[in-house]
Amino acid sequence: MAHPIQGNDIYVYYGEDRSYANAWTVAATQGGWGNPNFVNNGCVNQNLGGGTQGAFNTPIAGFACTFDVQKAQEFTIGFWQDLYKGDLGRVRTGLQYEYVRLTAFPGLPTGTGTPNLGLNPNNNIAFFSLRYLSVQLTLVA
Repeated sequence: MAHPIQGNDIYVYYGEDRSYANAWTVAATQGGWGNPNFVNNGCVNQNLGGGTQGAFNTPIAGFACTFDVQKAQEFTIGFWQDLYKGDLGRVRTGLQYEYVRLTAFPGLPTGTGTPNLGLNPNNNIAFFSLRYLSVQLTLVA
């Protein structure tokens, strides 16, 4: 966090969480997390059967989507600025931007023989805030 001018806070954050594959096969049954034998060919096909909004992670019939998350990354930058700080309290405004990326484990090769990576969403998020923090009054009898 930095304070370049009076009443201003600027912050930056980057984080990453990663999981490792733990796959197993018993007879013909595939299981575990990040199994390379899972089929993810339906992850890139949005199911619009329920209307124009579709459904998250609900593939079209005949396709599969396990979407085991291998890595989640986030980058955030933002600031807070005091608009007023005095006897009546404090008014602050803030702005924040986030970039979030999920990476899935690859699945079975597609018809072309390339790894089927499935869905890897990238999300851009922005927030604006205006806050009033009141003063605490203490009454003395």
